Amino acid sequence: MYRNIEEITGKKTFLSNGCIKAMNGDIIIDKEKILERWAEYIRELFKDDRKDHNIMKNNFAGPPIMKEEVETAIKKMKHGKATGPFNISVELIEALEDFGIGKVTHLLNEIYDTGQIPTDLSKSIFIALPKKPGATECELHRTISLMSHITKILLKIIMLRTRNKIKPEIAEEQCGFVEDRGISNAIYILQTLIERALEVQKDVYLCFIDYTKAFDRVRHDEIITELKQFNIDGKDLRIIKTKYWEQTAAMRIENKTSTFQDIKRGVRQGCVLSPDLFSLYSEIIMRNLENHPVIKVGGQNINNLRYADNTVLIAENKEDLQKLLNIVEEESRKKRIIQKSLLMAMKANLNDFFKKEALLGEDEHIQLFEVARGVLMARYKVDNELAFVMCVLHYHNLVSRCLSGTFDKCWTGPTRTAPQDDIDPHYGLHGYSCVLIVRNTRQKILECKFCDLFTSKEALSGNFAVFHPVRKDDKMTHVTCLKDICFPWRTSLFKGIIQNVAILDMTLLDEGGEPFWTATGMISFQTLSAQTDQFEFSPESYRSTYYEDEKGKIEMEIGRLEDGSSYLSCLDILLSLTAINKKFHTSYGNMRQKSGKSSASKKSSLSKEKSQ
Repeated sequence: MYRNIEEITGKKTFLSNGCIKAMNGDIIIDKEKILERWAEYIRELFKDDRKDHNIMKNNFAGPPIMKEEVETAIKKMKHGKATGPFNISVELIEALEDFGIGKVTHLLNEIYDTGQIPTDLSKSIFIALPKKPGATECELHRTISLMSHITKILLKIIMLRTRNKIKPEIAEEQCGFVEDRGISNAIYILQTLIERALEVQKDVYLCFIDYTKAFDRVRHDEIITELKQFNIDGKDLRIIKTKYWEQTAAMRIENKTSTFQDIKRGVRQGCVLSPDLFSLYSEIIMRNLENHPVIKVGGQNINNLRYADNTVLIAENKEDLQKLLNIVEEESRKKRIIQKSLLMAMKANLNDFFKKEALLGEDEHIQLFEVARGVLMARYKVDNELAFVMCVLHYHNLVSRCLSGTFDKCWTGPTRTAPQDDIDPHYGLHGYSCVLIVRNTRQKILECKFCDLFTSKEALSGNFAVFHPVRKDDKMTHVTCLKDICFPWRTSLFKGIIQNVAILDMTLLDEGGEPFWTATGMISFQTLSAQTDQFEFSPESYRSTYYEDEKGKIEMEIGRLEDGSSYLSCLDILLSLTAINKKFHTSYGNMRQKSGKSSASKKSSLSKEKSQ
């Protein structure tokens, strides 16, 4: 996807701005000093007061590493991955076939039997990836670990041996790093829980927790203590302990490497053992929630859901949620993990949403409401239960955010100086263009584009400047509708079509081609009396709709001919003078009013002179 975006936009993604901030906030641009700053950051981030590691020379139990295990580990490793300090890739080992695999097997058995990992194989290279464009703080980068592929093969074998003993300890609430489970499972469970709660008129309270640098704060002592309880072979456990106690890492920037620093805590993103060990570590924190208030979903008790280090606590009331949060906070403090949280309450009183003025339309099964701009809720007529919830997104805004945003930061428009639009106080705006789309969930109903729009001096209506792209009295401007106006819907039980309801998308560009107004929302057409003597429309064929937000208003009329075809017969776009003057730093509209007042005063003074 990213490659396609780069091809379309011609923009390349850069890993660094070429500068970084020091601890005191000063900007560093010298390459050597940047490497020193990264070494300092790594040293501070991964320091801990753990006990020193002494390699025990006892006769630990553990079967020798078989050639078949090496082959299996290599097959499970992905190709095309970056290599560590030695630039020896898995593809190279595979190319050597039996000879290469035999040599690797012999080397790994020497390491496995002695418990000593060569210093070079314990080294890792960090690559810093910015979490957002323009990041200059070290904290706003994600450090990815590149380690030797020989080390990865060894750890993959250890992981395959220990996984069956660790897996039963991972709770079903954990959906990250677990086979046959993922983020979609967690979303489905949470969605089902909320829907069932709303159906039975119960409140649900949620607390979303995101741990800061969670992977980097895992304490090695506690991981080893936990692993000792699972009857893991002594040699396997010794390799894990040696790997984490003797590892060092350095930052690489533009083919230059900083000094190597000791890594005394944390599991590395890029290490094959990290997912299993982190899941086990998170269980230590969440284990104390088992005997506390729960919600039943599908006959199972649940009070939390997790995806890796992202957690949501679930309760039926504020008091129970506070109890759960207190427990998690206490355990997190013991582990020295900092947490960020977001509270959310899902109220069960749906009548607050289903207000008469929000009703868009209905059919034999449901009533459709727009509870907020672009947010739809439907309820069944029979029992007033929630049928579905839907969000409507503006297509042009969505594309802009996909191209310009990041996964952890919302898209924001670029900061520009106020454009100098050529607004004439008498002849108004000119050179505007508009794209209007009326659609439903399946297809487009109407699509049209208007260019060179302008407003005249008479086109001020109250606090609005008015464009008239389509006029009733000018059939040449009428636009044919592609389909009839309707809104099809479907649930797992029913399906239907609501007539005279659709989705409106409108993008208005100013004289310079910049988006002035993007409007998206639901529109509901109302039947008007026909004017058959003028337009030859069949009786009761006019349908009118209305849209309004802080930027302006959109007024439309659809006419239907006797043959069943429909036309956009009238379109008025009213721009708020407040929005115009705010964007262009002008006083458009006020000038006209002042000139009108001055001319009126002149007329009154002349009349007084004549009377005298």
